[in-house]
Amino acid sequence: MPALILLSLLALWRPAERVVALKASACWPALVVMLFGLVWMAMGAWHGDAGPAWALTWPCLLALPVSLALSSPRPSMAWLWSGVAVGGVASGAWGSIQRLQGEARAEGLGSLDAILFGNLALLLGLCCFAGLGWALSQRRRRGWGVLLLAGGVGGLLASLLSGTRGGWVTLPLLLPVFYAGYGHRATARQLVGGLGLVLILGMGAYAVPQTGIQDRLQLGMGHVSRYLDGERGVEVAARVMIWQTSLELIAARPLTGWGEEGAWQERSRRYPSLTRYHHAHNDLLEAWVTRGLPGVLVLIALYLLPLRLFWPGLRAGDPARKSLSVCGVLLPVAFFGFGLSYSFMAYPVGIAAYCGWLLVLWAYWQGNETKASQGLSPLARRPTGR
Repeated sequence: MPALILLSLLALWRPAERVVALKASACWPALVVMLFGLVWMAMGAWHGDAGPAWALTWPCLLALPVSLALSSPRPSMAWLWSGVAVGGVASGAWGSIQRLQGEARAEGLGSLDAILFGNLALLLGLCCFAGLGWALSQRRRRGWGVLLLAGGVGGLLASLLSGTRGGWVTLPLLLPVFYAGYGHRATARQLVGGLGLVLILGMGAYAVPQTGIQDRLQLGMGHVSRYLDGERGVEVAARVMIWQTSLELIAARPLTGWGEEGAWQERSRRYPSLTRYHHAHNDLLEAWVTRGLPGVLVLIALYLLPLRLFWPGLRAGDPARKSLSVCGVLLPVAFFGFGLSYSFMAYPVGIAAYCGWLLVLWAYWQGNETKASQGLSPLARRPTGR
């Protein structure tokens, strides 16, 4: 949040030149993000939830100033990948410290919980792996490669230590993104080797009891088995009941929804056992049941926009653009997958992370496109540091 405010203040410096420099195509993500925030605020006000809606989505209103601030001057690509890698390493280190201190699951700092921390760390780690395409095109490729590999491993480790099963289930949706970006240049041997490495790491992590993965997976499978046997007091049953109730509420008010407080009260009235669950544990259902049809439509638009913007770059010949494109496609696919079993967009950190990463990635992608159109290598000015 403070970073968004700082970037917005930077936009006030020489604003006229920034507006001229910012192309119309660079504004699309900012405009969609702002529309998303305004619609959610409006629907919140409609239901008397103006305060909570503002607390949830106010960063969206900073999207255009942030885009202006990122337009010029833009830090080198090295700063971007350094930050991503350091974030991945820090996530793994902090998750390890928490587990060593006796925490059952790594939960991150502040208001994060295990699910938010684990899934955001997983996405951060995968972005580090996506950045290897850029790293291997640098003169100091070994150093950059080691740094991004460390960040990738750190992010995956944090995810494992958090015990967040929803993120692991999402991996089958995320791995094809890497294939779409890098698979056409890889040999069959490299593809089989990469898949084998993933399987070996996964089985190794499962085999070590201290990671807690065995317990989390066995607990989940036990809940599913008990639910199929007719028991309705397990966690799986609660989520199914939440989804079922949300669909019933949507059918009753498909256009306007019920509002956050109204949806929670109605779920609790119908099923008192759901009182402790404050959202639908599914982003699309939560958006529709609380903010009606307008709310879910702008959320879908927010998911689809990065696919439209970054998908063409997956086949780009420039390593910098390809790495950014893979990250740009990973972002909506990951959040959609995470949101199937948990409501990420019900938390300010979820909205800020998604929208902030989208704006940053698109700003760098636009800068890379500008240099390419001028006939320059995006790394030409500083071949040893970019």
